[in-house]
Amino acid sequence: DTEQGEELLDLLGRQTTKEASTVERFKTKGGPAIRQYCQHMTKDDCRHARKLPTACDCLHFVRIIQPHTEAALGDCNYLDTCNHMRTCKRIHYELDQTMDGHMHGGIMGRPGGGMHQNM
Repeated sequence: DTEQGEELLDLLGRQTTKEASTVERFKTKGGPAIRQYCQHMTKDDCRHARKLPTACDCLHFVRIIQPHTEAALGDCNYLDTCNHMRTCKRIHYELDQTMDGHMHGGIMGRPGGGMHQNM
């Protein structure tokens, strides 16, 4: 009975040809289009937490620091979708689209030295 039960579980767990065909038909060319956000938010924070010269493969953000930003207030809950970014004093973010690489005497992937203006 145990052997038959294991065989039945194995058969139930197998992907059918139709399921495999459906999965293949909906696959995104070049890899998955959905990626997970890094828990550390920025590449700098990710590298620091990992104690490695490169960030993980997850998506990262870049902090948007404007003249009126008060860092002590913390992050805006809306990240980059805040409707009041010109007046909201919290820290906002934008998706980091730079390629990460090894650090060579500086911070990579942070154009403008990390100060971003959102116009």
